[in-house]
Amino acid sequence: MGGYFRILCIFVLLLVIGYINSDLSDGVRLNSSYEMDVTWYAPFYSGGGYCSEAMAFMFAAERARFKNFSISHHGDSVRQMYLNGLTSVEKNGLQYYDVINKHKRIAATKSPVLSIEVCHSEPGAWYAPTPRYHTVRCPSERRQTKLFSSDVVAYNIGRTMFETDRIPNGWVDRLQYMDEIWVPTEFSREVFVHAGVPSEKVQVVGEAVDTDFYKPVNYFDLTAVQQEELGLPPSHLISPYRTVFLFVGKFETRKGLRDLFHAYQRAFPQGTTEEVLLLILTTAYHSAEDLQSELNALLVREGLSVSTVPRFLLLTDVKQAGMPYLYSLASALVLLILHYSCDIPVSYTHLTLPTICS
Repeated sequence: MGGYFRILCIFVLLLVIGYINSDLSDGVRLNSSYEMDVTWYAPFYSGGGYCSEAMAFMFAAERARFKNFSISHHGDSVRQMYLNGLTSVEKNGLQYYDVINKHKRIAATKSPVLSIEVCHSEPGAWYAPTPRYHTVRCPSERRQTKLFSSDVVAYNIGRTMFETDRIPNGWVDRLQYMDEIWVPTEFSREVFVHAGVPSEKVQVVGEAVDTDFYKPVNYFDLTAVQQEELGLPPSHLISPYRTVFLFVGKFETRKGLRDLFHAYQRAFPQGTTEEVLLLILTTAYHSAEDLQSELNALLVREGLSVSTVPRFLLLTDVKQAGMPYLYSLASALVLLILHYSCDIPVSYTHLTLPTICS
């Protein structure tokens, strides 16, 4: 695993281990005799940004040989299409770390336990104290009593973000319910604190990326059959274009697709001789599954049309194993959203992929 991953592992583990000799909010004094048990709740089976982040943290814990680590799907519905496209390594990792064995481990330990639960999702999914929609419970019932037994102490961390200069109404109370909040950037921290979250609760824990998986590869080394199996466009649709822009994100307003199309048309107006192509990799987000129709409707609403916008292709079913090829193919990644857009893509600079973001 690459150096970035190892540095992240060390940072996160030191951050967590630091709690061993700190005072928790209920006055319980911990010491080195406590054994840490971490459960990471996230939409592991859904795909999308929270999912990819959580997968990276899971493998970081594995490489750091972090024992007593479990995961639980939480915060979104299961997408079988996404699961079908995972690599065997990813599937095996999800199965191995599933929370099903967690209680067996706690029951077997003879040491007192510091139970750390990370709720890695949109805060509406948190039981803080009640969720806004049904999902697997996080924090678990242990949060209600803090010291739910004489030998186990609970500590709860919320990992979240929002791609604007303010956070939604109702978030502050939910964020304050947690013992600590992790955000990916200093920009996020400033936004959360300005909204009223106590500054001492908010910590910046950056993104992770698997540099063994995301490394430069040659798209055109794939056969037509391999490209089809990976959900990638065939070579003959790509090769005529000298410049290929790539957008990756869910089909929702705050991902900036509307602004992206306007910018794309202004930069390359009708009749341009530039050989440019825009690849749009997206998934439905509380919308219809027919994304081609959704995209056509967006263009109509914005006074645009397929005939006036430069060439673009919509991709909706790229398998995980195809992602390194897609990133390696692109001339530049383009995302017109705020802090999150420039966070994960910057981690892909080892793919020599320039990033255009707001």
